[in-house]
Amino acid sequence: MTSFEHPSLLRLIGSVFYDWFILIGVLILAGFIPVTISHYTLGRDAIEGGFPAVLFWLWNLSIVTLYFVGFWRTKKQTVGMRVWRLHIETDPVEGDNAHAISWRQGLIRFVVALPTWGLALIGILWRYTDAERRSWADRASQTRLLYTPKSKKKA
Repeated sequence: MTSFEHPSLLRLIGSVFYDWFILIGVLILAGFIPVTISHYTLGRDAIEGGFPAVLFWLWNLSIVTLYFVGFWRTKKQTVGMRVWRLHIETDPVEGDNAHAISWRQGLIRFVVALPTWGLALIGILWRYTDAERRSWADRASQTRLLYTPKSKKKA
């Protein structure tokens, strides 16, 4: 039987930084598509202000959203979370086991988590004042973030 624990702040921050390093590369590669379209349709080498810039921001936001929500939905964890042995699952309902989160739960979690990281980690630090050690994103999406410690090998 695998036991789960609540993750430390260091693990949370470590997994987020790991994921953002991956996302920077993904966003650079994904950015070639709108920049190329802009070059051939508008005759510009860069996306400048106005409507094309708004579309570019929406494109990047959709890439980031799909990265996090897609991995949470299919694997219960992102690449960075896997390295730090973290995973997300639904709150177990009475008589039901926890399972992978839905697309809706993932989107709610993502939308709530974004500002909490921007507000000096207030939503994340909230987990240390919460009786169940759950963040605002956990509560809003009815999910929980857990840490799986390494299993001790028997000699």
